[in-house]
Amino acid sequence: MTRRIIIISIFLLIGSSAKSQLYSFGLKAGLNYSFYHLSNQYVFYQTDGSSLAYHVGVYGRRNLGKYFIQADLNMTSGLKGKVTFRRNQYEFSKSSISIPLLIGRNFYPGTIRVYTGLVPGFYFGKDNIHSFLQDQHLIAPGSYGSSPGIGYLMGSGIDFSKFTVDIRFEGNLLGGFYSEQRNPNIQTFHRFSHILISLGYKLQ
Repeated sequence: MTRRIIIISIFLLIGSSAKSQLYSFGLKAGLNYSFYHLSNQYVFYQTDGSSLAYHVGVYGRRNLGKYFIQADLNMTSGLKGKVTFRRNQYEFSKSSISIPLLIGRNFYPGTIRVYTGLVPGFYFGKDNIHSFLQDQHLIAPGSYGSSPGIGYLMGSGIDFSKFTVDIRFEGNLLGGFYSEQRNPNIQTFHRFSHILISLGYKLQ
């Protein structure tokens, strides 16, 4: 489901670039400070999942007078962290692809924006968390899991000339989980949250 939303959003982004002045299309890049949290109803983990990462992407915006809708296509790299339990420590390194879908309001038209929305996406990369949970006998061998999927965001931005500056917070609505096959009710949840600062350039 998440990947279908991403594919549809990519076509919306491409389509928006071919429209009139009601639309704008551009590139963006910046830094994000990211946090990782792992939790289980039976055990306590010490997580050190904060890291400074970077992101690059494109965006398409449709202006609706005082309001606007926007879709981004972002790739984030450099998400790193550690999980410690009973003096054993495991590290992970991940990247993500996401399609933030937002709706917002323009203040001082063409200058200040505030917005909120949803962030469908998925994470990939080196993941030792699953091995960590198995080694500590917290989940059974062969257990399955899911990547943190749909999230939410809120933020604001400033436009000047052909440039844009944005700051936003992104968090997980549902988070991902690792679940035991023997007892699916025992689940270990994991989720990311991010603070992003980006600079954009309008191509149209």
